Amino acid sequence: MDALHTAHIDPKWGCLELLNGQVDIDPKALYRYVCDDEAKQAE
Repeated sequence: MDALHTAHIDPKWGCLELLNGQVDIDPKALYRYVCDDEAKQAE
């Protein structure tokens, strides 16, 4: 959770970056994760 304060969107690639670019999450993967989590919470 400490890495959350380093999060930002890379405007060139559209991915979520953490830890000064050491970790990046593709927008499609992030969207799938959010949608799957919302579906699980609705159950």
